[in-house]
Amino acid sequence: MREIVALRALRSGDASDFLNTDLSRNGMTMASNPHIRTAVEAMMQRGWIRSKAEFKAFKEDIWSDNNLVVERLLRDL
Repeated sequence: MREIVALRALRSGDASDFLNTDLSRNGMTMASNPHIRTAVEAMMQRGWIRSKAEFKAFKEDIWSDNNLVVERLLRDL
């Protein structure tokens, strides 16, 4: 699973787009492979579903941490 597909699935809580794809075009979806289906189900159970407000707060925390690093770098120059 590519990173962008995993992020979309984790943010939405729905991996069906990935599981229903037939990349080999032989009539077998990704979900038909039990190892892939189990791995995706495990990933989804661990989850990463956030509301827009929670995601915004998460990004603001990262930006705040980044600002602290920049301040320390500039002080050390």
